[in-house]
Amino acid sequence: MKTKKIKIYDKEPSNSVSNDYPVSQNSLGGCVVHMINGSRGSGKSYLMSKILAQAKKEHQYDRIYLITPSALSNEAYFGKYIDPEDIIEPSKDAIDIVVGLVENDRDEWEQYIENMKIYKKLIEEISTYDEDVILGLYEEGFVDFKGRPERPVWKYKYIRPPQSALILDDCLSSDAMLKSNKKHTVCSIGTYNRHLAGLQEPHSNRSACGLSLYFLVQSYCTNQGGIPRMLREQLTHLTTFKVKQPKQYEKIREEAMNVVDGDRFDEAYEYATKEKYGNLTITFVPKKPELMFRKNLSELLIFD
Repeated sequence: MKTKKIKIYDKEPSNSVSNDYPVSQNSLGGCVVHMINGSRGSGKSYLMSKILAQAKKEHQYDRIYLITPSALSNEAYFGKYIDPEDIIEPSKDAIDIVVGLVENDRDEWEQYIENMKIYKKLIEEISTYDEDVILGLYEEGFVDFKGRPERPVWKYKYIRPPQSALILDDCLSSDAMLKSNKKHTVCSIGTYNRHLAGLQEPHSNRSACGLSLYFLVQSYCTNQGGIPRMLREQLTHLTTFKVKQPKQYEKIREEAMNVVDGDRFDEAYEYATKEKYGNLTITFVPKKPELMFRKNLSELLIFD
């Protein structure tokens, strides 16, 4: 075979925003679509709580939502990370409710940015304004009673476009999964989760607020009521505990092989799940090759 370089299609695209959430290099973070698959009692909620603990340590999320019919049973795992008002029953409107809350945060962020522009302008020009103008600014809340510009306060601890996550737990066969007939569905938000709640002005290397997604499921796929294939193809991470049904294992392996080597998958799976509560996590687009497979979140499985 011979090759020949030709001068075409050689223009490099301009740098674009990543829409990712910055985290440490070994973290599972970012703006993710992460499925955690395991039978009842396997340890899914416990593992999710470890992910939330690390996310809190890295300031990954400003707000975390939970769609579940069983919030009380998992309060020990999720209670310290999720405010009660952000727990939602898995109704057909649940996805729309969460998206609406994310978009409301986006709107407040953009208002904050506009208020900061006004504040900076006032700092420069306030001395030139007459009393009537300053009175009007006071009534609008832009200056204090002494006519000094009031610096806007952002609602969350970190000044950045809001970073949010949604956990769907025990939602297979629920209305949230099957009967969401509004604007947004689990498939649609899984497809464009990094682009959800777009920003008028890019900020912090992002053009959207985005929304991380975590699906805690007892079956990787089912004939009815499971995670759709379209959504499974959007996964950035997959965690699986020991799978007792050979057909389920083969399905996971088959779909993972779109990205990972089948023999490596088998070896990593056997090693990671051989102990009780053992689990394998696959990162489909890792920052480094050695971050593709890990056992119990914190042990990397590195292939030569």
